[in-house]
Amino acid sequence: MFRRKVCHFHLMTASQDALRAMVDHIATTYDMTKIDAYLLSSQCVDLKISEIVDAGHYVVSAVLPLAIFETK
Repeated sequence: MFRRKVCHFHLMTASQDALRAMVDHIATTYDMTKIDAYLLSSQCVDLKISEIVDAGHYVVSAVLPLAIFETK
């Protein structure tokens, strides 16, 4: 499992930033276009609210299960 965490005071913005960071990670690590990485993310990545801290700062995690990739 691979996880990207983002902190922001707006929940929607934190979620968007976490997903963008995950798309970038997938595209870079697995040699995919960003469109393909986004499509894969829409099927496999889970967004989770990890923490709510300091009166309204949200930590959102984008979680990618690594089991979807073949091992060589």
